[in-house]
Amino acid sequence: MTQKIPSPHLRQDSSFSSLIRSVFIALAPALIWGLYVFGWRVLSVIAVSVGAAVLTEFLVCRFLLKKSVPRDGATALSAVLFAALLPPAVSLFIAALGGALAAGVKMAFGGTGKNPVNPALAAAALLYPVFSGSLTAYTAPFAPLPFWRLFFSPQEIASLTGDAAPLTRWAAEQMPLQGWYALFSGDVPGALGAVSALLLLTGGVYLLIVRAASPAAPLSFLVTLGALALIHPLEGGTPLDALVVALLSGGSFLGAFFLLTDPVTAPVTRWGRILYGVLAGGLTALLRSLTGDLFAMVYAILLANLAARWLDFLCRPRPYGGAPFEHLKKRAPHREKPEGDKAD
Repeated sequence: MTQKIPSPHLRQDSSFSSLIRSVFIALAPALIWGLYVFGWRVLSVIAVSVGAAVLTEFLVCRFLLKKSVPRDGATALSAVLFAALLPPAVSLFIAALGGALAAGVKMAFGGTGKNPVNPALAAAALLYPVFSGSLTAYTAPFAPLPFWRLFFSPQEIASLTGDAAPLTRWAAEQMPLQGWYALFSGDVPGALGAVSALLLLTGGVYLLIVRAASPAAPLSFLVTLGALALIHPLEGGTPLDALVVALLSGGSFLGAFFLLTDPVTAPVTRWGRILYGVLAGGLTALLRSLTGDLFAMVYAILLANLAARWLDFLCRPRPYGGAPFEHLKKRAPHREKPEGDKAD
């Protein structure tokens, strides 16, 4: 006689490791494009970041936590995402420090699945106030960058810099010098894994197809970012031009499909994810107008990470027959006045 197992039944063979693998596959085309546009130094930046992150995780697990090192690939993915935010000519010391910070942030909260903020974004946000010049020193496509050069002087980077990055001119309310086709394909100065909107969008669609990500947060993020771009004036351009520039530059698709969809830091309710994307998109549009670089999106998504649990609580499904937002009253119940305090 077969044993009856109560529902619900698991119909899909899925695991956290397969999710990590899907993200790696989706991100690979954009990284390969960065390798083509910026040269072999892209590999050295990624390798140093991943190596520092994995080494930090090993040392913390082995000597501080006294437990086995996880083999799910989450730390390596955080290091790769951090590297994708870096300019190709960044110092390898910064790449190593960022990889170590990404692993350290994750381990500080107890390891995979317990961090309230995205480790890659946290590492970038911690380094930006100190190394803002190095982290936004974008070189021209196909500039000659030696493979294992540890760092470049400001004079060398200035000689390798071509046209201004699109978001730099965006903050100055000017149209980018590159056309929409260059923005879409990725033939522009920018971060080594965030310049090709086409390949990032392709990777994002792949994540949606294999159900490694939910469409709620990415779509609400992009719609909000595009809508607010329509009211951002650009000299010599139309509102439609501003919308195209906002969506195709600054790693918008990297943030939408690879950073917002982190299952650990994103809300789990559908409306929570929608509001999460709206919040991140609105903050990104606001901070971009002030800073004019990719790290505006970094801080915007980090702030949205901190609000994720509150959004889940706000948008928690109500019980059948219950009143909308009834759980909010239970969070702070009404305190009745004791009988002894009543007036005679």
